[in-house]
Amino acid sequence: MRSSRPARSAFTLIEATLAVAIVAIMIGAGLSAVTQSQRSRRLAEEMSKARGLAAILLEEVGALAYCDPQEPTRPLGPDTYEDVQDRFTFDDIDDYDGLMVTPVTDKDATWLTDDQWVANFTVTWIVSDDPGTAQPQETNLKRIRVVLSHAGRDVYSGSIVRSKGWEALQ
Repeated sequence: MRSSRPARSAFTLIEATLAVAIVAIMIGAGLSAVTQSQRSRRLAEEMSKARGLAAILLEEVGALAYCDPQEPTRPLGPDTYEDVQDRFTFDDIDDYDGLMVTPVTDKDATWLTDDQWVANFTVTWIVSDDPGTAQPQETNLKRIRVVLSHAGRDVYSGSIVRSKGWEALQ
C-alpha cells in the first residue's frame, strides 16, 4: 500500500518563526532610524538656537568700549563697582571675562532660553599673527568668546575680535 502525503498548504513552525524574526529585525531597524533622525533634528535645532544666542550676546559685548573709560589700564574682568548680576553696569568688553549667565538672558534680563542653557564668556588679549593663543598682557587686541551649553553639553562656541583702534574708526 502506498502512502500518499497530502500537498503542503501551510507554513511550518520554522518558517513562521523565521518570518516573525525577519519582521522584528525590520521593525527594530526602522525604529532605530526614526530615533536617530529625531536625535539629529534635536541637535540641529540646539545648534541653530545656540548660534542665534551667540550672535545676540556677542553683539551686546561688541557694542561696548574696548577698555574701561575710567580706568583704561585695568586688568580683564568686571570692576569692583560693576555688578555681574546686572550687565547694565558693564561699560567695556573685558567686564564679561569669566561671566556665566544661566538662564541665558539679554542685557535687559529678558529670558532668551530655559534654565538648562548656560553662556560662559572669556575675554583674552591676543596678537594678530596667533589669535588662538592668549597673551598675558595688553596687546591692543581682544578676543571675546562665548560658549553656549545645554543640559551640561557644549553646543556652540562663537567669538569676535576687537582692537583698540576699532573705536577710532567708528
